[in-house]
Amino acid sequence: APPAAAPPRGRPSPPAPDGLAAPPHAAAVSPPPLRRVLICSATALDEDGAIVSVGDEALVDALADALRHRYPGVDVRRTLKGADVPGRVPVRPVRALAGAIRASDLVIAGGGTMFQEDVDTRGIAGLLRYLIVVATTARGCGVSFAITAVGAENLRHRASRAAARYVLRRARTVSARDAATAALLREVGGRDVALAADTMFLPGVRLPDPPAPDGSVAVSLRADAPDSLIDGLAEWLAADGRPVTLVPMDRRAHSDGAALDALASKLAQPCHVVPRTATWQEVYRAVAAADVCVGMRLHFTVFAALAGRPTVVVGSAPKTRSFAADLDLRLLEPRAEAAWIGAVMDTATPPDPIRLATLRTRAENALAALDEAVGAARPSAAAASSELP
Repeated sequence: APPAAAPPRGRPSPPAPDGLAAPPHAAAVSPPPLRRVLICSATALDEDGAIVSVGDEALVDALADALRHRYPGVDVRRTLKGADVPGRVPVRPVRALAGAIRASDLVIAGGGTMFQEDVDTRGIAGLLRYLIVVATTARGCGVSFAITAVGAENLRHRASRAAARYVLRRARTVSARDAATAALLREVGGRDVALAADTMFLPGVRLPDPPAPDGSVAVSLRADAPDSLIDGLAEWLAADGRPVTLVPMDRRAHSDGAALDALASKLAQPCHVVPRTATWQEVYRAVAAADVCVGMRLHFTVFAALAGRPTVVVGSAPKTRSFAADLDLRLLEPRAEAAWIGAVMDTATPPDPIRLATLRTRAENALAALDEAVGAARPSAAAASSELP
């Protein structure tokens, strides 16, 4: 099959619409009935109207797919910060978010590193403040609230731990993306936390068709990539000679692009940058077409692993180190010497199939936890009195 056409430059690709019918492969299971769900996520648009984080959009799409697979006929709505987009629920004004919560049977804080240090001079900020609003509103509206397949990092500040505890203790069920998150949330929240996996590994997730191989090396870097890492990768790539696919997973101007540009400036071979307007499916296909993948961003490595590509994980954060350990992938420290970078790149391997199957099985713990939250849900007045689209 020919490679996917590059998305047009200029106007951003619109986020995926919600309110879709369950896919034809919906599982023949009998979980509790569910009519309407709201996923409150970290997905946001930048000032140009493009999705900021490819990973955030992908994992929420995956969770929506899994919900439709698990609960046939359910109406899934999702939040989006930054602009009014048809079919998506705005985070602001709060009254719009509260209305969507009130109209739901179940509210899910779903996927991504939702619990992270974010305290400024005004107190709790960012995602923690957002989660407090969601948890408080759901409780006030009598709507079941669940925390699903989330990550947590760097909850060191006393105020941030108190905020996280407040949210955790208002959730009917909590599941974590990785073992380090599960341990941290149990410590902070003083409650049970199910160990699951990233939502991309849930049953029912619709991945793009495999692309034709393009013979490239795919690279993902963050803005904080050390110069020594960029130099070491450039040395190996120059000697290797294959074309390079540069993949910005965070599309903000001050983020991944600068480090990738610095790498490209040191290379003589062709370098293709995945456009910042690309959908997550187009990004996935670009990663899946590569011969080998090396990256700092979690969902870049998740895409590579799901596509079965030889993968090197740059362990720049607890979540990437945990993911590498789960799948027995080669791990590269960000400040490794050039000789070690080359040795690791030369020995990159695909994910171990048994470990991949184990991770998929572990992901289903998130759905088992959701079944408990669904069992505690009461049909919303709006869902009970209106037909679903």
